[in-house]
Amino acid sequence: AGLALDEMTLERRALIEYYDKKFGKGMAYAYLYPAIIKALQASGRAIRKETDKAAIIFMDDRFSSYKKMLPDGVIETSNYINYVKNFFMHNAVNV
Repeated sequence: AGLALDEMTLERRALIEYYDKKFGKGMAYAYLYPAIIKALQASGRAIRKETDKAAIIFMDDRFSSYKKMLPDGVIETSNYINYVKNFFMHNAVNV
């Protein structure tokens, strides 16, 4: 999944300017954080029940720049295939 950055509209620019003046973090509060929140919300859709398990892969390179905004347990690797295989082998359910 990619980073869901909003279009840079007049409203978005106004929000960035407001948060810059108020907190000194306009781009983070009005542009980056909402994109990270959208990605995390979308990843949560894979899990609907307490017993559900899912491997979520953020493949956009920009996520590594914002790793500190992601939950604990996020693994950064270019060898994700082995992690996914191991995940499903250790979490296999008989159907």
